[in-house]
Amino acid sequence: MRVSLSGYYDHTETVSVSKHETVSYSLLPVVCVLTVDSMPKGAAIYINGQLRGNTPSTIPGLKGSYSLRVSLSGYYDHTETVSVSKHETVSYSLLPIVCVLTVDSMPQGAAIYFNGQLRGNTPASISGLKGRYSLKLTLTGYRDYDVTVDVDGMAEVLFTLSPSHKS
Repeated sequence: MRVSLSGYYDHTETVSVSKHETVSYSLLPVVCVLTVDSMPKGAAIYINGQLRGNTPSTIPGLKGSYSLRVSLSGYYDHTETVSVSKHETVSYSLLPIVCVLTVDSMPQGAAIYFNGQLRGNTPASISGLKGRYSLKLTLTGYRDYDVTVDVDGMAEVLFTLSPSHKS
């Protein structure tokens, strides 16, 4: 005999039944879960926009299609639609955000300092920066140029240096 009901595991068994005998079974509900992992670990898991934990994590009680977003600071978010019907497992390798700041000046050749550390001369493309920096350009015969820059992605800046006036 086979007993089945949508949302429950089927139960199959060979039985011998006499007259007027009742046989009953307790069916076990199908528990739908989604297991989410990422590299690197510790990324926030959002399901339909709601935070549900951090990777690695197993989230029970899901069935159907959901918008899944995995997010970690310094990495691009991964977003997709997942379908959960029993036990689904997804794993993502998150891509780091590459930040590059291209610095140029008129005239060229100015020394570039980030937070007081010499990083080259204009024109230059400097990678591996993310966040807020004190940027200083110096060139003999010109006034120093000091500015605060926020680096988050790809950016280009061009500074026009003013001649220094000696009296």
